[in-house]
Amino acid sequence: MAQGLMWKVLVTAVVVVKAENISYSATPGMRQLEEFISNNTKALCMYVKCQEPFDATGCQKDSVYLEGAGQFGCCGACVTFKKSGESDCTGSIDPAYSGGYAAPRGALWSDMRKDLEWFGESNNTVFSSWCDYGLACNYDNVCEPGREAEGGCLYVRQQYYEAFESGSFKPYRDDYRWPPNCTQTGEYTTVQCKGPPGEERYVCVDPAGNTIFGKIFPWQEELVANMNCKCARQVWERQQAGESSITLHCMENGNYEALQCEDGWCYCVHPESGDPYGTMIPEEVMHLLPCYNITLVGEQYLRRCESMYEAEDQLTEHMLAKGVHGPTGLYKCDPDGSFSGEQCIHGQCRCYDKYYDSILKLSSGGGCNCARDQWLYDSQKNSHVNLECATPAGLDSGLYYPYQYYGDMGVYCVDQDGIRSSPMILREYEKLLHCDEAVRCQNGISEGCEKACAKYSHSPQRCETEPCDKTWKTCPPSFYVKNIIDL
Repeated sequence: MAQGLMWKVLVTAVVVVKAENISYSATPGMRQLEEFISNNTKALCMYVKCQEPFDATGCQKDSVYLEGAGQFGCCGACVTFKKSGESDCTGSIDPAYSGGYAAPRGALWSDMRKDLEWFGESNNTVFSSWCDYGLACNYDNVCEPGREAEGGCLYVRQQYYEAFESGSFKPYRDDYRWPPNCTQTGEYTTVQCKGPPGEERYVCVDPAGNTIFGKIFPWQEELVANMNCKCARQVWERQQAGESSITLHCMENGNYEALQCEDGWCYCVHPESGDPYGTMIPEEVMHLLPCYNITLVGEQYLRRCESMYEAEDQLTEHMLAKGVHGPTGLYKCDPDGSFSGEQCIHGQCRCYDKYYDSILKLSSGGGCNCARDQWLYDSQKNSHVNLECATPAGLDSGLYYPYQYYGDMGVYCVDQDGIRSSPMILREYEKLLHCDEAVRCQNGISEGCEKACAKYSHSPQRCETEPCDKTWKTCPPSFYVKNIIDL
């Protein structure tokens, strides 16, 4: 017992010395203890009291929780890595640049532990000499966005702000660019605000930035305030895992609905987090739950599309068991229980409204965002909005045609969510607009910004220094028009 107490005292003394970086007079016993610590740190973990937090919940936004980053590798800690432009780096946490971690919350490599410089007793924060996610430590020991990360969230965000700081960002030309919100590990956060100022659209995305279910139109301001897309992201994750029948119900903005049922059992959740509360009861008596809303839910949990899907799925299985092929296509439902825009039956795809009442357009098999959005605008009495729905080749379809028009004067590019993704220019110069280059510009490739609207003259320098004639045969005064200014 006395020997165990002595070890605790010695370990506590070493922890204090390490934490405060205080020099001490070496004694044979302390040197022996130091050698033992360096060779077998795990043996000391039973004597080390870990500081809070034990997980990521207590970490600041500029730090990430990692196991083994705390005292002697026994405890977890909040690690703050060097940001872009900071010097004296010794490596990178990002695996693309030989980073030393097994997973975002995994144990650290021993090589990384020596670069953890200091931890504070108050908040258990560790400052590392390694560069943050998405950043490489260059030959000058400065953290910078790495070439391998081009197109990644952190890279796009960094290039956007660097363009602002360097002056290469031109509002009349680059107003459609937007800085994404990124996680500490370099992924896109669940909610993104895309588009030019005044034309923004909030959408839910997967970790790579691709849009998934959940988007808000300008007139739905009440759904923006607490939009988190956590339900939409969970549905996406379960679909990626191969699940075909998912009964989670999400709101239009991608948040959880308050009532959830699965496998015949129902329970209440907090819409902001999805955390359950209260009692889980059979679906037959779900109306007894405090979160039950008859106007929203109705008499049964599964909605029309989901019920039709389940019935058809069971019929298919029953027929296959008898050696007979069933229906060639199943209904596709959105996470709010309504019908997806695109439905394909017997190899024929069509675009429908969310109630499956009206055929909006034929589909080329690539989606129905444009047809569904036009239907939504019309249903909201916004009939003045006329969207161009077609394949890139111009064939009638439910997709967004890459070029959209502002009355008789302007033309601009859009992505497949219908969000402006290029400069807006005069319609007579439509052929000079290159949507692919505009996409490269948004992804942080500066050359794309210059080429999004091609120069009309073979001598761009002359265009910049000499006025063009009224016929614009030499070159127009400006190809870029903000709010369709009459040149």
